[in-house]
Amino acid sequence: MEKLPVIAYHADPLIADEFTSSLQKIRVKYFPFINEEELRSVIKQYSPAFVLDRNFHSDFWEVCCQYDIKYACWATDSGMSNFIQLYKDKIRDKDYFFLFEKNDYAIATRLHPQSYYLPFSAGDKFLKEPRKDGFECDIAFIMNPIYEYQKKINDDLATNIANAPNEQARKNLILVQKITELAVDICGQDIIGDKLTPTVDVLCQKCGVNPFVNMDKHKSVRLMGMIMSSNQRQLCLKVLADTGAQIHLYGNHHWKATKVFKNLSDNVNYKALAPYNSIRDIANSAKICINLTQVQNIQSLPQRIFHFAASGSFFISNYSAALNELFADGTCYGSYKSFDDLREKVKYYLANDELRYNIALNAHKEFLAKHTMDSRLSKIIDVVITT
Repeated sequence: MEKLPVIAYHADPLIADEFTSSLQKIRVKYFPFINEEELRSVIKQYSPAFVLDRNFHSDFWEVCCQYDIKYACWATDSGMSNFIQLYKDKIRDKDYFFLFEKNDYAIATRLHPQSYYLPFSAGDKFLKEPRKDGFECDIAFIMNPIYEYQKKINDDLATNIANAPNEQARKNLILVQKITELAVDICGQDIIGDKLTPTVDVLCQKCGVNPFVNMDKHKSVRLMGMIMSSNQRQLCLKVLADTGAQIHLYGNHHWKATKVFKNLSDNVNYKALAPYNSIRDIANSAKICINLTQVQNIQSLPQRIFHFAASGSFFISNYSAALNELFADGTCYGSYKSFDDLREKVKYYLANDELRYNIALNAHKEFLAKHTMDSRLSKIIDVVITT
């Protein structure tokens, strides 16, 4: 009788049941843990073939190093290559990294050969057949505006300016603030490419100075990218509302603090934050689901894409090459390359019920054939155990 592989996995409460059911399907013997103490206990009792971590936790990795056991990290947050860079002198041949963002993956492979591109997925609990009727709304917009980050970033920068150690440092910070704000304004309508960094570089050249000399420019630009994404999500909602479609808006309470929300028409119904386990039914009951990937992560696929495909939902997303590699534009989803394009696509697809159904069905079949959670976990296990 074939011996089942034994693994220990980080039971992230949000997706632990998805991992568990998927591991059961592929006949893997597994032992979950949620902290370092539990991981040590699992290793001592069961001697797993490797430890699977969701996103990088240095304490789990260090335990694996201590016990000389293989460690695998499935990164579903961008920036994993930064951790690999930080620990590059200590990372072992027994360490494996699976990254969901293509640019991150390209950097990681140059730092560590056991780095692999692997988009995320969704568990079987999200599966649902596409529907032809009985919809509760025209559009489901399931998205936080990141407004809290925007306020915190602005407040932190104001504090740093006020507490600058000298006049030159204060002027540098003010210039950083002005340059990044201008870059956000210039790039604000671009939803298919990350042009913030080159725009900031051009503006610095025009100023004739480099105010980032004592700062992490990459980090600063990424933070401003989050502010830009917040602005874009608000603009996206306004464009959708202007179509007159009946919209169900799901997100945290910070939506209510945005200017655009305060001026919305009656066709937008705010539903508060969507619980994770309710996303399947929310998406399936809308004629159209909207995705807006942050431009700084445009080469990644948010898990929401797989939620939509698994739940038999028709979705429209800002175009990206990474998305089009997995789900064909016009066949498995509808794309938009500008907010004007979004407005027209929404009107077009709302008027074509049969086309929407067929596209949703294609995406659902594509998900079942190539992108299930168990297929993703099987790949990780095959790579780690056979390498």
